[in-house]
Amino acid sequence: MYEEGPTVPTEPTTKPVTIIDSGKCGENAFWSLDSNYCLTISGSGDMEDYTWNENRGCNDYEDEITSVVVEDGITSIGNEAFEYLHNLTDITLPESVNKITYQ
Repeated sequence: MYEEGPTVPTEPTTKPVTIIDSGKCGENAFWSLDSNYCLTISGSGDMEDYTWNENRGCNDYEDEITSVVVEDGITSIGNEAFEYLHNLTDITLPESVNKITYQ
């Protein structure tokens, strides 16, 4: 008869996610960046438009951000909002977004 050996505990495969930076990106819209370099846009209403030389807090992470999650309540994505996110591979948009500006 086969006997099972002792159970060996395994290490968790994922690290806890923490917010590493955050800021405002509209009158009632906010951004936060987590330790997995996922940029989350939350709140309500429109995101602001940006220009290439405008300094916004997430600029410091534009080469690290790989995903964006826009939460329900945001109604528009501002011009150039994700323009310089060079390693962005995944974006999630809710049904509440009804306008994406790109000039």
